[in-house]
Parts: sequence; structure tokens; C-alpha cells
Amino acid sequence: MSALAICLKRSGMIVCGSDRAASAEMLKRLAANGIAVFPIHKAENLGDAQVVVYSDGISEENAELRAARLSGRLVLSRTDLLKIIAGNFRHVVTVAGSHGKTTATSMLAHCLGSCGAEFSAYIGGWDRTFGNFYSSGKNFFVTESCEYKKNLLRLNGETAVLLNVDKDHMDCYHSFSELRECFYTYAERAQTAVLCADDPYISEALCCHRLHGITYGLENADYVAYDLVQNEGRYSFQVSEQGTPLCAVRLRIPGRSNVYNALSAVAVMRRYGFCAEDVANGLEAFQGVERRFEKIGERNGAAWVADYAHHPKEIESALETAKSLCKGELYVLFEPHTYSRTATLLYEFAESLSSVQNLAILPVYAAREYYAGKGDASDLVQLLPQSEYIETDEELRNFLARAGEGDMCLFLGAGSIYGRAKRELSL
Repeated sequence: MSALAICLKRSGMIVCGSDRAASAEMLKRLAANGIAVFPIHKAENLGDAQVVVYSDGISEENAELRAARLSGRLVLSRTDLLKIIAGNFRHVVTVAGSHGKTTATSMLAHCLGSCGAEFSAYIGGWDRTFGNFYSSGKNFFVTESCEYKKNLLRLNGETAVLLNVDKDHMDCYHSFSELRECFYTYAERAQTAVLCADDPYISEALCCHRLHGITYGLENADYVAYDLVQNEGRYSFQVSEQGTPLCAVRLRIPGRSNVYNALSAVAVMRRYGFCAEDVANGLEAFQGVERRFEKIGERNGAAWVADYAHHPKEIESALETAKSLCKGELYVLFEPHTYSRTATLLYEFAESLSSVQNLAILPVYAAREYYAGKGDASDLVQLLPQSEYIETDEELRNFLARAGEGDMCLFLGAGSIYGRAKRELSL
């Protein structure tokens, strides 16, 4: 929402908002752009606003949303506004998938910048160069497209990237089959789909001719990464295009999953005819996004790293990267995100964390939900006998104090754990 607020402000509109849980850093960023944020939701905050925009995490009982509807003002969801903004651009590229959307979108933005294209990018995280919104023109518009409440079907891109398909946001779907269909329909509606051929569900849809488009992967695809070399978790590799060598790519951020994210960006850029070397330079310039395996500091010789991972597959990926970099003991702190996700994927979470010996589980970050009898962090602790349940600051500090020279403390989760880790580090 903050990116949209900044976008509208730069377009000459008067913008304000409300957020009970905004971070100090985000409030500072918004204030620097002349945007006031109220810390409490109440009808009076609307003032003379003609348009009210809400995120899908907001309840219909929210005081401001209810007042806006009763007063007859124009009320738009975040996705509705994104669709209106995207309509002002010549080319719209949307990035969807269960994992990696923010990183892939940011990579694509850096490639467009390296190629000298006029573009605007709406990013779901904080890119170290562009922030969460960047604009240099109205030729290309690049944005994430989320499957939550089927929002990806309301924002149609000329080019639709589908990174992967996995079980998530099941509180919005009756079955995994319905979720898969949502992703497939998203890809089918685009003029061009860019598809990861190595994802099992996308591969299955390609084999049965349900999906068609430009493919990428580590073999048997239009764009293939080969000769992968890892150095301290960071990958360099060669890329072929339709079987012909195209360019060499060297990434500055760690993680094997980022090979796929980079390939998706290459495929999109080549679809529009951009120079492969310029694209490779853009990927090398990418320095990462906050909370995506971000080193936030050190204490007692141990590296503190934060990652947004809040799904079992994301946890597995983060752990793989951490183990390749950690020279000592690995200490993992995981904050489950929403009761519904924890309940639905409980055994998958347990499996993804089963190999971690120094493991702390924090209370569930409820976000938009209320506890309904299942999906509590204690359910996960019971399946992981080596884990510790940590709730108080003292317990957290005692756990972190065990880490020393050469060790790594890995903070996993999409909720408050990032802010909590940074606060502890500053003490």
C-alpha cells in the first residue's frame, strides 16, 4: 500500500492513510514523501477524501472502510487501483507464483533499468536500489500479482510470469485443484506466458497442452541455465536461448532459487528484444530485497540473517542457503504466519524444519486472523521435539546468546520477527 501511496503522491494527488502496525522506517519514508499516516483506524481519518483504497487484509467491519461505503465515496481495492494505474502503460508485465514474486519483480526492474527502458515498477518488498516503487516512464509497468483472494485474475498482464505453483492461501480456496486452476487461468489470459518448466505442476500443464508460452528451467526449456557454479552461496551460470548460448550471468545474492528468478527475467526481457548482455548486467547489479536472506548484522561473531520465508518450501530454500554459508552452528528462529497456513501445512512445516537442531518457534503472527482452535505454534512444537517455544524477550535473548564466532542466527517469517530481530540487535 505504501508504494501505491507514493505513486499517487508523485502524480500530484493528496494522499494520507491509516496503519496500526506501520514500522518506524516505513512511516519515515512516507513522511519524506509528504504522506501522513494515522495510527488508529477511525471514520474521522477520511476527512475530505474522494477515493478510499483498502488492502484485502482489511475487514469489512473496519471503521474507515464502513464509513467510506456509507458515504458513497469511490472505494477501490489495492488491486483495483493497480489495474487503473497499469492501464496507463504500453506494456504490462505481471509476476505470479507461490514463491519468489518480489525478487523476480525486482530483478526484472533492474534489467529494464540496465537496458535503458522507460518503466515503472511496483515491488512488494524494499529493493535496495529502487525501494518499493520506481518510475522513469510509462512504457513498461512491472508488478507482482498475488493469488490471495484470486487477485491475480483481476490484473491482466500483456506478459504473465508464472514462477511456481504451491499450496498456500488455502483459506481463500476450496481445494488445491481450485488454486492450480487460478494460476493456470492467469497464465492463459495473457498474450504471452513465461513459465517455469521445472515446476511439477506447470510442467504437467505444459505436457497436457493446458499451458503454452515461453519456458525456462535447467533443461528442456526455451531458456536454460547451465554450468552452474556456486561461490559462498552465490551462483554464476550460462544461459542458452533455444539451444544457442546467449549470455553469462553472475548473481550477487545467495540462493539456488534465484537462478530461476533470474531466468524468468531473462525470458521476459528477450521477449521484448532487449540485448542479452545488458540484461545480464542488470541482474549482476541487483543487490537484493530487504528480508530476502538479508544479513542484518552480527553479534558475538555470529551473523544475523533475516528471511521472509513463511512457507515450507521457502524455509527449505532458506535453510539450504544458510547451510552452504554457515561455518559453525546454525540457530533458527521461526515465526509462523497466520493460523490457517500453520494448520493447513502443519506437517509440511515440521518436515522442513526437522533437520534443524537449534530451533526456536515463536508465537503465530496472526495478521488478519483470530485463533479458532487450530494452527497454534504449540502444535508445531509438539511435532519438533528438538525445538523450543519462545515467547518472552528474555527467552529470546537466552537462545540468541548461545551463538558465537562463525555461527549464524536465521530469523524466518513474514510477520513481526524482522522488527524484533533488528530491535534486539540494536540493544
